[in-house]
Amino acid sequence: MAKQDRRYQDVVEQIEAIRVAMMTTTEDDGRLRSRPMHVMRVDGDGTLWFLTNDGSHKLENLAHVNLSFADADDADWLSVCGSGEVVRDRATIAGLWSPMARPWFPRGADDPDLVALRVRADEIEYWDASSSRMMRLLEMARAAVTGTRYDEGGHGTVDPRA
Repeated sequence: MAKQDRRYQDVVEQIEAIRVAMMTTTEDDGRLRSRPMHVMRVDGDGTLWFLTNDGSHKLENLAHVNLSFADADDADWLSVCGSGEVVRDRATIAGLWSPMARPWFPRGADDPDLVALRVRADEIEYWDASSSRMMRLLEMARAAVTGTRYDEGGHGTVDPRA
């Protein structure tokens, strides 16, 4: 269990460093729709918090949500599967508020149209390379020349509730 807890903490640190996810939901007609969202907070139980406008189209299809995080410079990628829920509690919204949100919500934390979006993660899949960019490029070149498979580094899943 300690290994699971450590890995989840690593994932949280990656999310907090990247901060912006592409949030994908399924439209009524089955099409996938993605949009960038800024993470305001990550809780220890795998809950990710965002701020958004009440009535936003993205809030209509929250049964299945995917959050994709990418840090190409460090070769770190995360895919968070879960479900979302709109939270209108003013104290929760105020607790999530940051001056970083003001460009999107110029009326501030007291904006009556501002709501919180809670995404509860069911599973987090990660890919990360443990070596520098130069070493990754050298390894790719070696694999291409020798005809062997490129070892991309670590890959696995994390259950945030474990």
